[in-house]
Amino acid sequence: MHNVPTNAPIRTYILDLVYLSAALQGAGFDDLAARAQTTIAALKHQRAEYERAEELEVVATAAVSARDYQLDTSVTAAAALLKAHHPALFTTVFPATPSAVVKQAYDDEMRSVRAAVAHLATLPGTDPVRTAFASRLDAHVHALEQSLAAKDDVLTQFAVVRSAVDRAKSDANALRLALYAELLTRTGDKKVTANFFRPAPPASAPAPAAPPADPAPTH
Repeated sequence: MHNVPTNAPIRTYILDLVYLSAALQGAGFDDLAARAQTTIAALKHQRAEYERAEELEVVATAAVSARDYQLDTSVTAAAALLKAHHPALFTTVFPATPSAVVKQAYDDEMRSVRAAVAHLATLPGTDPVRTAFASRLDAHVHALEQSLAAKDDVLTQFAVVRSAVDRAKSDANALRLALYAELLTRTGDKKVTANFFRPAPPASAPAPAAPPADPAPTH
């Protein structure tokens, strides 16, 4: 009997125990099969929790990407309008070029845009650049900040779920060892006991050797 590697997918653990449970039932060891089925149910629950957490991470990542795109688009548009109306202020509002700002890490980009908004806020209230973009840029920064915080929460929860999956895998391997010991006591035969367990997958075959290179042409 082999232990399932800790890096194996949780589905592998489930299938190994499904095999074991069926073999135990077939031999009339219903009490042992019931223990395997309880662990199968726990593994399936953890698998569902993992998949849900994984999906939430993808959703959170999509939200961050969307908010960042909105901010980037507004930065580019604001810079174009600023250059048209106040070319002398352009490098004051955007010390880094807008194309560089939108490529910055999120925290740096939000800091750059907040500084730009502070400069725009000094323009007259009716100024077209301030009217069109000061509040919009500020709102986009806030939305990106919120989406990043939400993603952090999701990642924290995902880490908790991953730890629970690891514990469930460890519990499954511990159960397999316990059932092996119990079966060995009941059957008194290592070979018979080993046959209750799903065979380990064959080792991966080595990759075939590359064919020899063609000889260099002669002239």
